[in-house]
Amino acid sequence: MKHLFLFFSLFISINSFSQSDCEEDFYIPNSFTANNDTRNDVWHPVTCKTWEKYELKVYNCWGECVWNTYDVKDCWMGEGLKEENYYNNNNVFHYILIASNEDKTIEKKGVVYLMR
Repeated sequence: MKHLFLFFSLFISINSFSQSDCEEDFYIPNSFTANNDTRNDVWHPVTCKTWEKYELKVYNCWGECVWNTYDVKDCWMGEGLKEENYYNNNNVFHYILIASNEDKTIEKKGVVYLMR
């Protein structure tokens, strides 16, 4: 299913993910709302595969790491590294994901839109 949103005069396409999409290593959503309405409140790459090593870092527009994890199940809720530091309104963040298993190592880079 595809949804279109207008964001800073740009159209953003959001696709839904199902278990049948597991041919890819990761499905990485390009946006989330994080507005506590219980829908689309967190962001994380989705995978059906097992990864021995996993690292995900999120950066702000100044190149500062604002969130990171080594657990594939962790979700970003739009908060910064300090607990009191939540990002508000509409922001664009960059991410770098590195994952490896005995078959391969992958690195993915992209952007995620935080819309509130």
